[in-house]
Amino acid sequence: MEKYRAEFTNEYGEDWVFEYDYSTGTGLLKGSDIDWISCPVIKGGAIGLNLTKSELAWMRTCWREATGDLQELG
Repeated sequence: MEKYRAEFTNEYGEDWVFEYDYSTGTGLLKGSDIDWISCPVIKGGAIGLNLTKSELAWMRTCWREATGDLQELG
């Protein structure tokens, strides 16, 4: 498996895609709310984005599934 990919639609109908590249160890989040611009995800946090509680919970679950990192994320 080269990449982990997950999709999510929030309560407002906005679509999000999280991708984690195993070869580089990097995560990206992009979504309809931000015109599909890719934002880096580091340790379960999307850099420069203010996410809703449901978006953040989904993204952190994705991060844990992709990386196996079970530490509490801030």
